[in-house]
This record gives sequence, C-alpha cells and structure tokens, in this order.
Amino acid sequence: MEHATSIHIGTGFVNGSQTYATLWAHELSHMWWGDKVTCETAQDMWLNEGFASFNEALYTQVVNGETAYRDWIRTNHRKVLQFAHTPAQEGSYLTMNNIPHEYTYGMTVYQKGADLVHTMRYYMGDSAFFAGCNAYMSNKAYSHASSFDLRNELTAGSGVNMNRFFDDWVFTPGNPHFSIDSVIHVPGGLDHMYVYTRQRSKGNNHLYEMPIELSFTNGIIETVVKVVIDSATNVFHVPLYFCQLGLRSTEENSE
Repeated sequence: MEHATSIHIGTGFVNGSQTYATLWAHELSHMWWGDKVTCETAQDMWLNEGFASFNEALYTQVVNGETAYRDWIRTNHRKVLQFAHTPAQEGSYLTMNNIPHEYTYGMTVYQKGADLVHTMRYYMGDSAFFAGCNAYMSNKAYSHASSFDLRNELTAGSGVNMNRFFDDWVFTPGNPHFSIDSVIHVPGGLDHMYVYTRQRSKGNNHLYEMPIELSFTNGIIETVVKVVIDSATNVFHVPLYFCQLGLRSTEENSE
C-alpha cells in the first residue's frame, strides 16, 4: 500500500538483507510520485509507477554505483523491447499517456515508464532533470497532474523545452533505434571523421530527435562528441587531432 504517510510493505519483504531494497525504494518514492502529486487519470499512471520504478534504478546508482545503475537500465530496457508489445503483455505498442484500463498496471506503465524517465534524464542532463522534477513537485504539490502538466513543469523548471521530447517519447507509441551505419576516416594533420547514422522504429513511422554521444579513441586519447540525430539518416563531420582511431558509440539511451 502506498497511501500518503502510510506506506506498507509485507513482513515477508523485510528480512534484514538488501534483497528487497529496490522494492522499498519503489514504494517509498510514492510519497512523492503518486501521493504528493497524483496522476490526474489512470491513463497517465506512468507518472506514478514509471517514476517509482525509475527510482529503483536511482537507488541502485546511489548505493551500488554507476555500473550497477547501467546494468539495471540495460536489463530493464531489453525486457521492454522484447516483451511489452507482445500478446503476453499489452499486445501492441501504446502511448504512455493513454493507457487502456486493463493495462493500467502493465509493463508499459512500469518498465517502459522507467526506461522513459532514464531517457528523459539523459536528454535533459542531470542538473536540468532534477531541477525540472523539483519544480513539478513544488508547483503541483497536493494536487493532480497529467503528462502535459509534467511536460510544462519540466520546461519551466529547467529551461529545456520538452515539447519535442514528449511528442516523440510520451505521445507516440513504439520505440526508436539509433545506430552507426558507417564511418569514413580522412587522415591528415587534422583527421576528419564522417559518421553516418541511421534511425529506425517499431510501432510507428515517427522520426525522433535525440542527442547521442560518439566516443573516438586511439587507445590513449578519448574524445567524446555529442550530436543530435533527428532524421532517418544523418552525417556528422568530426575533426580530430589524433590518428589511427578506434570508434565506439553510446547507444544505450535509445528506447
């Protein structure tokens, strides 16, 4: 139970170890996400349960470190991509803000909700993300809110315009995938890297806008460049001062 000032967890989950620590983190976070601010309708249940599920990951990061946090996110992300839309779960791709009654407590709300909040955190950056969440909690305290309210409060509280993000990730069903299609290296005194990216999607015909980190290394020096993918294909020109490059990409923040 997660009523205001009265969070209850069964005694079987209190055994003197950390086995159920993330469950505690989830349920106690409902003091804020669900009690201090309540979703306006059941169709927006991700505002309660998605954020509470994300707080399991946030607890893991604070207590066990960055690697444990990323492992949690990757495991959850894979489950969402593999199962959320299948007949055993929701049976189709759903928008986050219009969940049918029978799936109010389903995988899209909980697991995809947590995945979405992680993506939001990366999109905004930590300072803006936590400032926006604080603004939402302060301005909507002891009342109800919709996905549109969260979007507006995050924007006002952080200075980051969240309209495109919510159009892409909250109000559109399905999932995108961002990948490096090919790389051309033009050597010289100044190396020139031309990185060709591609995005695809499942459950929609939508094109997303998403910042992605490209990391270049020659085994000694590493340079990280943030680019924004916003088309089916993009090409990014990155001039570098070292040769014989190895290349990897950071794609784990794609939903």
